[in-house]
Amino acid sequence: MSLLVPRVRIKDIRRIIGKITRVKIIGKVINKLEEPDSKLSRIIIHDGTGTIEVRIYWTSHYKSRIVNSIKKGDYLLVIGSLREWEKEVYVIADIARVISEKLREYYDLRLMLIKDNIK
Repeated sequence: MSLLVPRVRIKDIRRIIGKITRVKIIGKVINKLEEPDSKLSRIIIHDGTGTIEVRIYWTSHYKSRIVNSIKKGDYLLVIGSLREWEKEVYVIADIARVISEKLREYYDLRLMLIKDNIK
């Protein structure tokens, strides 16, 4: 298993599904959906190019520590598995962390520099 997980823009996900299984996405939380009796939280994030659903399956410890700290408007760094079911594409999170806006700007700048070097 490779430790290098590519960061992708949400608009590019349809093009890479089936080729890449693990992704890193940074986006702003626009909605958080939780069902009371379920161990699943669904978070919709937007990165400026599109939206995607992030699914977080949790234990009670993980929920109190991570999931409860995520609020609408937060920037979220997600590393997880890219999945598709009945034409719906989503990410099953292995790691989900709230990050600062400054850190998000750093990742955006880094992504631009990498893309410029590839061209």
